[in-house]
Amino acid sequence: MPQVHVPGRGSGHARRKRAPRAIRTVNPLNSIGCEDHIMIRSFHRVSDPGHSWLKVPVAELKRLGIESNISSHSYIRNGVAYLEEDVDAWIFLDARNAEKEPLKIKEFVRARTSKIRKYQTYTPPVNAIAATQAGAAYLESVGGTE
Repeated sequence: MPQVHVPGRGSGHARRKRAPRAIRTVNPLNSIGCEDHIMIRSFHRVSDPGHSWLKVPVAELKRLGIESNISSHSYIRNGVAYLEEDVDAWIFLDARNAEKEPLKIKEFVRARTSKIRKYQTYTPPVNAIAATQAGAAYLESVGGTE
């Protein structure tokens, strides 16, 4: 941790800088299906002056079956998706809600433009797109949903 000289004190005295604290908030979805024996998982919401993203492992998107529903307005880096706040984050929250899986959201507010904006744009897995298109073509060919 960096040392900072504090004026008015002897040269041997220094005070440590503290890292900014996260603002902890609880998502309203927490009350749905929340029982004592259920582990509540935390996710980070990172905001900059213009936008915010929900940080979610890609494995979690796959587990919920929504990896092909995420738009190119979100970002990805090192197996983690940064879901844009307007649509993609809500797709994730709705999927968690449907599974009755409570969650907490820890907020991290940045004063400057976030480096998330420079990450790679999220693109659904190739097999997810092909499977969706193949499924739609099949349903069209049989004339229904069954």
